[in-house]
Amino acid sequence: MEEVECSRSVFVSPLPYSLSCRSPAASRSPSAGAAGAAGVMYHEGRLVDKVNAPIDRAYDAALSTLAAKKLAVSSKSADIASAHIKSKYADGKELWIDIEAITSEVCEIKIRVGITGDQDRAIDLLEGIKSRL
Repeated sequence: MEEVECSRSVFVSPLPYSLSCRSPAASRSPSAGAAGAAGVMYHEGRLVDKVNAPIDRAYDAALSTLAAKKLAVSSKSADIASAHIKSKYADGKELWIDIEAITSEVCEIKIRVGITGDQDRAIDLLEGIKSRL
């Protein structure tokens, strides 16, 4: 698993805690591009990253990742602007993958595992998706 650097911030607001993460390798990679340089963010139980891929390719990579992990898809939908996938782990923890087109060649992937979030599982899914792009 790739090392991820995280920083924590405490705010006096309705959102008291924030954790943002970025992959050092992604920011050093010449192929990471402008979108990849933004890094990975984990906030309020959801992992968010931008990838240099069209939405249809990211959607196919997400479905392929779930199939490789033997996670059944309970619902899925996709159009030109967004895609949504819902699945569940064997322990009953649900997961949601939302993909939104930013441009024709860049999209944002949002992953939540469980109601309150499971960062390790979300990172594992994101790595699987990115490896299939």
